[in-house]
Amino acid sequence: MIYGVSGDGYFECRCCLKLANSSEVEDSTSRLWRKQRKLEGRLIDDYQKPRWMRLRTYERIWAQIDEIEERKDMACLQGVLRIMRRGGLTLADL
Repeated sequence: MIYGVSGDGYFECRCCLKLANSSEVEDSTSRLWRKQRKLEGRLIDDYQKPRWMRLRTYERIWAQIDEIEERKDMACLQGVLRIMRRGGLTLADL
């Protein structure tokens, strides 16, 4: 598949142009957000269970979304602690 024009004006494939997929350059938090959006996309408006979906599947999707939320919270907390350490602060300073 042709993706773009190289520096010399010729069309080349993704490999020849050394292009990366967007998912290859995401950080771990962005991957979690993408995974959560994909799971939420399986549900209908207001995150309701579609009529054709089994209750067990619906509950499993919500369990996965809850786990992702916890992992995002932990990643956020780790980032805040990292910034605090750079500034010379500790939790006791709060």
